[in-house]
Amino acid sequence: MNPELDDAFLIASETTAKCSDLQNKIIVLNKDTFTVGRSDDANFCILSPIVSRIHALFNRDKLMWTVMDNKSLNGVYVNGEKLEPHMSKSLFEGDVVCFGAKTPSEEFSFIFSNKHVTMSETPAKRRKVSSESTDEVEKEKERLENEVRRMQNELERKKEAELTLKMALQNKEKEFEDKMVEEKENSRKLLENKLKMQLEELEKNMVGQVDAHQSQLLMVDEMDNGMDVDKSELEEILKVKEEHLAILRSELKNMSDKQKRSEREINDTRKEVVSKLNSMFEMELECCICSEIIIKAVVLNCSHSFCAYCINEWKVKKCECPVCRSKITSQTPSRVLDSIIDLMVESWSPEQKTRRQIIIQSRTSDEIVLSSDSDSVSDSDSDSDS
Repeated sequence: MNPELDDAFLIASETTAKCSDLQNKIIVLNKDTFTVGRSDDANFCILSPIVSRIHALFNRDKLMWTVMDNKSLNGVYVNGEKLEPHMSKSLFEGDVVCFGAKTPSEEFSFIFSNKHVTMSETPAKRRKVSSESTDEVEKEKERLENEVRRMQNELERKKEAELTLKMALQNKEKEFEDKMVEEKENSRKLLENKLKMQLEELEKNMVGQVDAHQSQLLMVDEMDNGMDVDKSELEEILKVKEEHLAILRSELKNMSDKQKRSEREINDTRKEVVSKLNSMFEMELECCICSEIIIKAVVLNCSHSFCAYCINEWKVKKCECPVCRSKITSQTPSRVLDSIIDLMVESWSPEQKTRRQIIIQSRTSDEIVLSSDSDSVSDSDSDSDS
């Protein structure tokens, strides 16, 4: 069938001919809405994993043609410029349209033409247009190489920042552990010294009291043997000594109780120190967006950390860091921060753990709902386009 005079064409470029089986292929845009994709329902089918089911739509409005990216996975490029999803771009004679990832090979690259083209004209036409766009391709190649170098430098900088953060967290953790050990050792030594002094003093007093008591008993025996001593007086003396011995036993019991109280005070002090250190870490690891301890930590290119859910919600409105207002160019999950936070959460009360789990489940549900809505919209668009 001969194409109509107002039909347009997509002519396979030389790079497409080398990389695929589309050599000398001309796509005739013979409908007001013409679809290209991997699906059998597309007006023109390209069987490749880098091409989406309905990858792109070509629309005719009188004598003008436009192309639109149908929210494809790898994008649509016109003259090296990637199109925004669902945003139409006008096409002119000689424009280069590329489906899928923009690579130097340009496996699925076509040249747009709204002039009548025959199969016999295709090779020469393609070579002419390709020659005219050589400079532009070279410029695009140079731009891509510069972008790759920039991204490599950015990746190295992010790795260095993450390593620095990891070392800082490890140092803080070690400092925390050392401080706890030192505090515990100091408290133990202080208590031991205090108890030792008290026990030595008590032992000294008790030895003196026992010696005195024995001396008095000896003296009583001597008096009993050597003279007639009033029995009631001796019984009174013995009663006094027994009462004194009871007092000494009571003091010993009080010392034991005091030791137990001291141990409880040390435990309370240790818990207080742990609580203060936990509070310090909670302040350091708090997400400034939701004011909660970070959940699924991510580190931005500016080294500030947030919840993955919070920063994704934030980026819908603003693509800048909430803290330093730097432009967000990348975000990286931080397993180091997640591990530190998990260790800290283990020391929480059951109520705190339950509250954090409820927040995590709520955010997971929101992410599933958003993902389902997005898939539904995409499928609906694809079905309507078909």
